[in-house]
Amino acid sequence: GGARAKKCPRRGIGAGGEWAYVSKATASSSASVSFTGMEFGYDYKVVITGMSPASTSNLRMQLGSGSTPTYRSGYNGYAGQTIPHTGAVSLTQAYSAGTTHIILASGIAASVEDPLSGEIRFFNINNPSTSFTHGIVDLEFSTGALAIARFVGSFACSDAKSITAVQFTMSTGNIATGSFELWRRAKN
Repeated sequence: GGARAKKCPRRGIGAGGEWAYVSKATASSSASVSFTGMEFGYDYKVVITGMSPASTSNLRMQLGSGSTPTYRSGYNGYAGQTIPHTGAVSLTQAYSAGTTHIILASGIAASVEDPLSGEIRFFNINNPSTSFTHGIVDLEFSTGALAIARFVGSFACSDAKSITAVQFTMSTGNIATGSFELWRRAKN
């Protein structure tokens, strides 16, 4: 027998075939985690497991273009909303000048029993006929004994440039630990 393909930990909505593993990045006191080389013709997702910040912080995301990516910042191209299932106020971002990132989850504490895990999906990546990339978010983490915060929502990036990369950072400090896996699935 030959090598077996790595199976995706989650299946979900959308067109196309099976999810195929692309690559993995492991954070260890990292300022950022990024993936490049995203191509037209695929949907993508990042599966995050066991991510903890160095100090209580918000998880942020930027999208980039080019082979050596320029990450979108300081323009009116990001919008999004994630709804926390904790009774807290939702994180809503409207398209506005100066938006430098998308906030995916807030108030993530360091050294919790169950660190942040979940996935972010990307649709319409690097499409030459449109300037709109969008996606969905489903993340959760422990906020203390028997308490979980879950952030579910969507995001969009409207820009004339094709998206080829994604980068994750914290609003303050580093990403202390965590596994980030990039998966892709061919569009029909």
